[in-house]
Amino acid sequence: MDPENLRRKPTQYWLKLGSNYDGRKKALTALRTTRAAWAVKIRQAIGRALNDVRQYDEAEAQDELLPGPVGT
Repeated sequence: MDPENLRRKPTQYWLKLGSNYDGRKKALTALRTTRAAWAVKIRQAIGRALNDVRQYDEAEAQDELLPGPVGT
């Protein structure tokens, strides 16, 4: 929801963000910006982890993965 909708139909979450409309709006904007930045960082971290796992070699006759050569 956007701040105007929350102003007309406030929730407890909205009311706890600040003491007035401007403070709440600023806090909500900051939280949304932070969430968007974290989403990018999380996707990047997962991508790096998956690339690392893709380089593992399957050990013969064993049910385990072994790291690939260093530097690949």
